[in-house]
Order: sequence, then structure tokens, then C-alpha cells
Amino acid sequence: DSRGAARWLGRMDEAALVPDEIVFTSLVSSAARNSEVREAASWLGRMRAARMQPDVVTYSAVASAHAGRGDLSGVKGVLREMRAAQLTPNVFTWTAAIVACAKAQPP
Repeated sequence: DSRGAARWLGRMDEAALVPDEIVFTSLVSSAARNSEVREAASWLGRMRAARMQPDVVTYSAVASAHAGRGDLSGVKGVLREMRAAQLTPNVFTWTAAIVACAKAQPP
């Protein structure tokens, strides 16, 4: 879970290890797997605050978190951020968009 992932980040800090893009993307992905949108967005923000650039994998994980809740506007926001960062969505990003569309539709 994302709390466990956060504990590992704390251990890295205690060991004077600096997290890199892979670590932050893993934290975002961990939150996304549990549809923890706020947590995923928080890790994304911390990644940016550490002056690291999210990549298509990071953004796709955030899109997936939104999709898990049927939050189409959230996925659209991620796509806009990707466009602004000049990143091309991949199959996972588009799958998240399709899932959000499906979940956003009334039964």
C-alpha cells in the first residue's frame, strides 16, 4: 500500500539516500493501484518539488488512479499536463481514459 511505500521513502531518507524519478514514479503507481487519487497527486507534486520531471509512466499512473474512480475530468487534466510537458500518451494512458469513460457512463 502507499503507506508502506511512504515508510520506505522515510527509510531512504534516514540512510541519506536521495530518491530519484523511479522511486517517485513507484510511489505514484502504488497510490494509483489503490485508486488513491489525492495520494498519487501528492507524490507527483513532491516529485516536481524535488525538481524531477515526471514521465509518461508517472502521468499514466495518475491517469489510472482517476480512471479507477470514473473521474474523466481528472484523466483529461492529466492529458493536458502531458501535452504541456510535451509528452505523448501511451497505451496505458489511453486505456485509463477509456476506463474513465466507461465508468463515468450511467448504467
